[in-house]
Amino acid sequence: MERLGLETLSLLLGGPTPWDAANRPTDWRALLRLARRNVVLVRVDERLQARGIRAPRDPWASAVAAERARIRSTVEVIGRLAEICGSAAVDFVLTKSFQHFPDMGHDVDLLVLDRSRRVDGLLAARLGAMPGRGSLTHRVAGKRAFVVPGCPSPVELHHGRLGLLGEYAAYPAQLVRRRQPLEVDGVRTWVPSPEDQLLVQALQRIYVHLSLRFSEVLSAATALRSAALDWDYLAATARAIGILDGLACYVGYVQEIHRRSAGARLEAPAVRVLAAPRWAGSPRFRGDAYRFPVARVLGRVYGAKLLADVKTRNWRGVGRLGLLLPLAVVVGARNLARLAARSWAGLRPAHAGGTQA
Repeated sequence: MERLGLETLSLLLGGPTPWDAANRPTDWRALLRLARRNVVLVRVDERLQARGIRAPRDPWASAVAAERARIRSTVEVIGRLAEICGSAAVDFVLTKSFQHFPDMGHDVDLLVLDRSRRVDGLLAARLGAMPGRGSLTHRVAGKRAFVVPGCPSPVELHHGRLGLLGEYAAYPAQLVRRRQPLEVDGVRTWVPSPEDQLLVQALQRIYVHLSLRFSEVLSAATALRSAALDWDYLAATARAIGILDGLACYVGYVQEIHRRSAGARLEAPAVRVLAAPRWAGSPRFRGDAYRFPVARVLGRVYGAKLLADVKTRNWRGVGRLGLLLPLAVVVGARNLARLAARSWAGLRPAHAGGTQA
């Protein structure tokens, strides 16, 4: 799987790849799983077509058609979300939805500065949205999930906070203030600036999801190569909100993955300044994504965040971070209980009266 991952990412980054019209991928099902999990299915299909590689209808072409239909439906719902927020004078930004376009993630992250439940009511009244399945960390973070009838992508509504536990309470206003307009297929909405998009990615992948997918590598590499990227703002904001170490890890990992897969370094001078320090280790491809030394990195980056909050007297942030350990214990206990229940169900004998082989 690692070799397939390197070849796929190299194809997407424009690096060397053995695939052409005469030498097609051999395991289309494995490639499909990899592309789906890394949110690059549409772009991989486009790159294969550009190389004259004809994919089989099943499973590949039918899966691509279904994914394009899901994305069209999601874009339509985003347009309705933008209309609802705009007509109600609600400041908002789509934090992640278009960072991988023409691919798109599996949910819609909508950040609003209004921390009341007013927007929840608007979504229910004008979109028919129904509360979806949430989690304990969702409630702590001020985040609610909604299911929109007819749309396969759920909406995650963030009420004025970001982070695993909603520990970033001031930064969202700055993110919304610097937002940029975007129009896709006739839908007009707001997305983060390139600098803020990088910061949001670092928050998500280093502090929450603990892995890097191909889609993040592509998005970050494009931003890091841009001559217009405001490195001063990027570094100053990361330092102010306490994630400079996390940003350095993220940028350094992207740089290393890019070099391995595309055979070339990201040449922006500031990339070298923000390169991951030695304690961050190296990303390794395992399973279906790039992973890093979680315990070592999390201890360092969350410790730095805690110190930054103490220095700036951000006691709300300190309090939120103090919930990390007890929440981890509760979530871990719940997962163990579910695993034990499933195992016990599998060990129980068949009901009396059942047919025996």
